[in-house]
Amino acid sequence: MSPSLTLCILALIIVAIRLLKDALSAYVKRKKLVYPPGPSPVFLIGNILDLPTPDNAFSVYAEWSRKYQSGFVYASALGNDILIINSVEDAEELLERRAKIYSSRPVIPMINFIGWDYNFAFLPYGRFWRRHRRISQQHFRAEAIQAYSPVILRKLRDLLRQLLLDPANFEQHSKLLSISIPMELMYGYDVKSFEDPCVAAADGSIKSGSAFVVAGTTWISILPSLTKLPMPSWFPGATSWRMADMIRKLSKDAKTLPFDFAKANLYDGNPNTSLVSRFLVKKEEGTMPEDEDEVVQNVAATVYAAASDTKTIAATANFFYQMAVHKEMQEKAQEEIDRVVGLGRLPGFEDRPLLPYVEAIYREVLRFAPPVPLGVAHAAM
Repeated sequence: MSPSLTLCILALIIVAIRLLKDALSAYVKRKKLVYPPGPSPVFLIGNILDLPTPDNAFSVYAEWSRKYQSGFVYASALGNDILIINSVEDAEELLERRAKIYSSRPVIPMINFIGWDYNFAFLPYGRFWRRHRRISQQHFRAEAIQAYSPVILRKLRDLLRQLLLDPANFEQHSKLLSISIPMELMYGYDVKSFEDPCVAAADGSIKSGSAFVVAGTTWISILPSLTKLPMPSWFPGATSWRMADMIRKLSKDAKTLPFDFAKANLYDGNPNTSLVSRFLVKKEEGTMPEDEDEVVQNVAATVYAAASDTKTIAATANFFYQMAVHKEMQEKAQEEIDRVVGLGRLPGFEDRPLLPYVEAIYREVLRFAPPVPLGVAHAAM
């Protein structure tokens, strides 16, 4: 027997023992405590095969709430306790009024395995997370966002031009808008197409990595302890390890390529007003800690990842759909814009308070199909 095969067998035995230990511990704990109702767990793996994918999570959780007649539903996965809240009142009580207790994040081994640990939305509460929050609040509070208006308006006008020239591909134009705005705001990087290396790296990381994060879609996601094993290429299921290697490289490129672009621009004497460029200027002046590079890279990459998510893009697509279906709304909005703005220019942010009907359409689009219907799971601190 080869040394690599022996090592794999021993490692698998260790993982099996660990799973058995966790399962027995969870079984004993469940017998001692009273839990909310929920689907019956399977020995060793709990409810991991019952957990829905992100696409149908809302409907499955709502159905569980009706089936078990409870606003709280309990499930377990490989020894991890999961509490699903199906009541707005309960969610506000626990996640807002008691936020100091329930504002952390669960540890998801797959996040590190595929290189998504840059995304501070997954970070547990602590000093490192607070450093990310401080920078994001500095640059995304209401007053700071007003400074981004020129970039947003310029990109919106690019969208209008593309719609005029090629209306059939409105979804592609909308996606390009949603990724080009954060890339310019974060890095001063002007995205022209989806073939751009920075865009390709980020999109590839997000699309391929999603399957690993959702429990039950791959062997590694079912048994995250396997990520610690040295897996030879010939071993059954080793495709997941090779895929994870590729995603890690894409994640690294998505984080470092645009950051390096902003750094090169600054050193070439072409600074801009992007978040990264401003940070680098402060670093050169000695007013920013030397070890803040990683945090700034993480914040910038997280903003882009959130903006390029399909749910965010779907909000714009939903607007086009509603305008096509409800033409009377489109006509009223156009009449209001013509009356307030006139025919000699396009609307700007300064016109927003004078366009209540357009504002109502904007709010209804977000209400009807929220771009982020589910947040990242919370955990007790």
